[in-house]
Amino acid sequence: MEMNSRTRVRFMIISAALFLAVTTAFAQNPPPAPQTAGAPAPQQGRGATVGQIPIPQPCTPEQIAAAQAAANQPADAAGGRGRGGRGGGVPCQMTDPREGLKPGKYDAIIPSLPKMPASDPSYQERVEAAKADITNKDAVAMATEYVRLRKVKDIINADLSAVQLLITAHEQLLDISQEAQSAGWGDYGVKDNSVKLPTGEAVRIQREPAGKVVDEEAFRLWGIANGYERQMKLHHGTMNGIVKERALAGEPGPDGTETYAYTKVVFVKKGAE
Repeated sequence: MEMNSRTRVRFMIISAALFLAVTTAFAQNPPPAPQTAGAPAPQQGRGATVGQIPIPQPCTPEQIAAAQAAANQPADAAGGRGRGGRGGGVPCQMTDPREGLKPGKYDAIIPSLPKMPASDPSYQERVEAAKADITNKDAVAMATEYVRLRKVKDIINADLSAVQLLITAHEQLLDISQEAQSAGWGDYGVKDNSVKLPTGEAVRIQREPAGKVVDEEAFRLWGIANGYERQMKLHHGTMNGIVKERALAGEPGPDGTETYAYTKVVFVKKGAE
């Protein structure tokens, strides 16, 4: 089955657009300037607490007044000032002064948590190298480039999805064709489950057993009874949900887990807020 001319043209246009997008990304990020000696190291997160996670209570009117008074003092006389008095103990939770905005769901918890460490140090090394190549670290410039990259990723993912759809369609048609032993299968000295091409490449149909879980609980019990309990892990999303619920309640995570502050950058499309 061959692609029609319209499909060929579409993929040619897509390829050109992706090449232009990637070229633009590299062009907008020139080689970095040499780093100066003694550059400050990235700030680390606050140390983890032992036992219960301290959750600040809402600030009282007196605490709010004290914080506002401290904010109006000179810097050298206001030592330890900050939201709710961060100079010592557990800070109280201040409301956002901007009209109509409320504190985030986890704002009271995050200050007491250390930052999430990199799960793959080798990948983080590549990220650090990429960060060094970004010379314009103005917030608006970085956010603009981030949105552009997210849009490029969306285009690539959409095209990958379209390509995968065509791959799956060809796989199913090849399966049907091989079962019918249509012309081309087994030619040029290959087995009857293969099609050999003039280029020397070949496509082979291979059938093998495959499982599908239809009863999650029955399968879980079977795994425990047959020595697979250590391999039957709780899904990461479920574990993370439990950790969040317990953190909001001022409790540590389940045994065998640690609670960190994870930073997530959110791309808000126009008109969504």
